[in-house]
Amino acid sequence: MEKLTNEQMENLVGSGYCEDAELLLFGGGFQGSDELWLLLYDTWVVNCPQA
Repeated sequence: MEKLTNEQMENLVGSGYCEDAELLLFGGGFQGSDELWLLLYDTWVVNCPQA
């Protein structure tokens, strides 16, 4: 799977990608494989501002 930019992701899922991804990653709502979680995490780290 290729990594997408924040702009590409927001075009796919709408605005608020970073907030939604953070909630899925750290709020316990992610339902998927470890590989998908790591892909989401890697994409979030690169494209979303960290506190």
